[in-house]
Amino acid sequence: MLVSPWLALLDHKGRWLRPYLPSDACGKPRPEVRAALDGLRLTTVDSRAVGQVESSAAETAGCAQRWSDMVWVETNLAHPGRAAPGAGPKAGPLRLCVYEVPPSERGGGKPAGEFVYGRPLPPER
Repeated sequence: MLVSPWLALLDHKGRWLRPYLPSDACGKPRPEVRAALDGLRLTTVDSRAVGQVESSAAETAGCAQRWSDMVWVETNLAHPGRAAPGAGPKAGPLRLCVYEVPPSERGGGKPAGEFVYGRPLPPER
């Protein structure tokens, strides 16, 4: 997914404005805009953490902090079809990831849960 940066133009008096970035029919920045942005020398003037994205426990386990059951979505809401060859997940180390789905999300259109615990699984399991 391509996301436009939060961009501001600043003058010598400290005044700023946010420029309009031309986009294509899909709402993504046009190729020439992306090329121009790639060529800019940008300076970060401030940053701050606004919240934790993943807990250290989820990161250690190799699991995402939040997970949605896309199998449930595909089998209950969509019309599942055959996947294209090679469209599935890539083989790699297996891990156990356990999530708690709040009662308000159970049975809904896209149940999602928060990480509870997990761990990498040894190859013999």
